[in-house]
Amino acid sequence: SVWTEYLFPQYTENGVLIAQKYGLDTPWSLVKISPSSKEEKLCTFNPTEPGATRTSVRAGKIVWDEEVPDIRWGKRAYSTIVVMDLHTGSKQRLTHRTRYFNPEFSPDGSRIAVIEFSERAECKLVILDGKTGNPIHSFSAPENAFLQSPSWSPNGKNVICVGQSVTGKSLYQLDLENGIFHKIRDFGHENIMNPIFWRKYILYASPK
Repeated sequence: SVWTEYLFPQYTENGVLIAQKYGLDTPWSLVKISPSSKEEKLCTFNPTEPGATRTSVRAGKIVWDEEVPDIRWGKRAYSTIVVMDLHTGSKQRLTHRTRYFNPEFSPDGSRIAVIEFSERAECKLVILDGKTGNPIHSFSAPENAFLQSPSWSPNGKNVICVGQSVTGKSLYQLDLENGIFHKIRDFGHENIMNPIFWRKYILYASPK
């Protein structure tokens, strides 16, 4: 009966839809919706960037980044990675006192790609172990760009992400085997968002 919004819907392997939900009478939440349209609340959470914090679903788990304020220094906050088991409902905070954003499970759920943005304004794409949260690889952003929205290729060998600079946004593809970023779209002022691999294409959202 009041304004409500759903964001970042994703299907699980058994056809259940997982999405973020919030509204005038709804705190920021994760919900699952069955094929028969039955909705169930999974949990509430504190997104690092409301409306921009994504969720990723793979292998019976869901991952997101969540803001954790510094208890002593109120103006400083951290962004940590949280994983929920969709079968048991248990949650695990994989990282502590980190600045990780935009987590995305690899196709098999064994790794998580995140963007790290340090207090020194240094940006990296980091690959975490999906069980422990420990960093496996770290790749500095090319051309001093601010990276966003990483997404894995179906074979788990490449990650595509948006790069942002003073000249606009571009698209980069990271080859994980050699650690090289390839620019596949020059910087421009089109607002590129949430790229994904699909067949032989790359799809992304844009208001253009």
